[in-house]
Amino acid sequence: MIHLGSIRARLTAVAAATVGVAFAVGGWLWIWSVEHRMESGLRAQNVERATIELSMRAARSDRRADGPARRLHRAPFSDAHVVSFAPNRDPESSRVDEEISEETRSWVSALAESAAYRQASRNLGARIESSRQQLRDCKRSERADQGFGERRTARFDRRTSNSERDEFADRRPGRWGRPGPPAELAACEALRQNTIEANIELARQEIWPQRIVDDGEGGRRLQTLVLARVGEADEPYALMVDSSLSAVDLTAAELLRSLILGGPMLLILVSVVAWLLIGRSLRVVGEVQNEAEQIAFGTLDRRIEDRGGKDEISRLVKTLNRMLDRIAAGARRQREFIGDASHELKSPIAAIRAQLEVALASTDADWERVGRSTHEEVLRMQALVEDLMGLARIDELRPGALPCAEIDLDDVVRSEGKRIEDAEVSLAQVAPVRMMANERALRRVVRNLLDNAIRYGAGRISIELAAHGEDAFLTIEDDGPGIPREDRERIFDRFTRLESSRSRDGGGSGLGLALAKGLIDAHGGDIRVEDGSQLGGARFAIRLPLETP
Repeated sequence: MIHLGSIRARLTAVAAATVGVAFAVGGWLWIWSVEHRMESGLRAQNVERATIELSMRAARSDRRADGPARRLHRAPFSDAHVVSFAPNRDPESSRVDEEISEETRSWVSALAESAAYRQASRNLGARIESSRQQLRDCKRSERADQGFGERRTARFDRRTSNSERDEFADRRPGRWGRPGPPAELAACEALRQNTIEANIELARQEIWPQRIVDDGEGGRRLQTLVLARVGEADEPYALMVDSSLSAVDLTAAELLRSLILGGPMLLILVSVVAWLLIGRSLRVVGEVQNEAEQIAFGTLDRRIEDRGGKDEISRLVKTLNRMLDRIAAGARRQREFIGDASHELKSPIAAIRAQLEVALASTDADWERVGRSTHEEVLRMQALVEDLMGLARIDELRPGALPCAEIDLDDVVRSEGKRIEDAEVSLAQVAPVRMMANERALRRVVRNLLDNAIRYGAGRISIELAAHGEDAFLTIEDDGPGIPREDRERIFDRFTRLESSRSRDGGGSGLGLALAKGLIDAHGGDIRVEDGSQLGGARFAIRLPLETP
């Protein structure tokens, strides 16, 4: 069943729409480019036609006294309508049955008098005049050589008999065995072709007026006007070539028809292929979804099967598995936290209950001693609850989330060090350090580390503080038994006690170092246990950024 609101349907629609838009835009650009190329070719062809006609007419202009206005040369382009506008003469058209409109006459007249085409007409006119002069010189030489040849042939006929002429004809082909025409005739023909090509090349370098008009029958025509100002003439000689654009329009119409007929078929094909390919890709997503739904809180050890690869689905599976790892780790810590918290709270409650029951059962109970003991257990429970609440608040913090102000960290360290009465605290290596931090949080960190040093040390504590670069470095070391390498990471976990501090009375709740690490992480710093303690015990090294992260 096809759901129109599904991702598969939406992606298929997007693919079909994209292909449709690309097909429409690309098809329109294709038709436009084909039409543009055909029109450009026809424009260049019209300029070439007009230049050929001008060159041909200039070459024949010396045969009449009335200038270059002669019958149009139709052989090279009989499919085009050609109109010549000679100076001070009526226009001459290649179609005797078609009259020239007044609008065309006005257009040609306005352009002939325009200053924009004055230089171009002079350049082309000078080139045509030069070509005409070259051809004239060549023809004069040709006629002279032709007269010399005729005289030589006459002398040949008078001096030879018929039999001798026949014998000469067998040895040298030619008309009646006479010498052939001179080579200058072929040279003039080659010169004529070269001059016409040179005229065309020059005309192509100029920009001539062209326009597209309606032919009155639903079609279009391209009109091209080429101007040539020959010699010192006041007006240029103009030649207009009028070509039909029916071939261009017919080609564009055929291409458009092909696009209209082929477009729907292409969209259907693209939609079917996209539907199948997207369905195949999303089938893997469905399998991942089914596997993820089978993972519950009690089965967090299960993972989604990774089929390998480097595609988006594989990256999604890896991301989900990493998320499940974090959830499983959080759930495990939560269970451990609940169990340890219950155990820690159970012990003082049980002690209070036992003391009260014994005192109630005795007739001469020492209620003062019971009160003092109960008060100690209550204080222990209060400290434990405060640490638990602090850890809960830290879990919600991120680096930079604590409210910070500019403080003197050395003052905090000195005040906490002077508070200690049960150990000798060295503050000689404490240098002034000013930074952006939460004073209450850092005071809690220093206090917890000092309490830890007092609890496990023998009576001596050394504190060092200095700033290097953009960080502040604080070290606290004691003269206790130290911390084994294998336990240096584990001691920062919650409710963690080493073997030497398993007793609740001597070892505390196991939350002090976890709380200190959480507060340092919230400041964007880090804490670790290092070697090289000068007192022989544990050495805690803290790095804190001077500015708020």
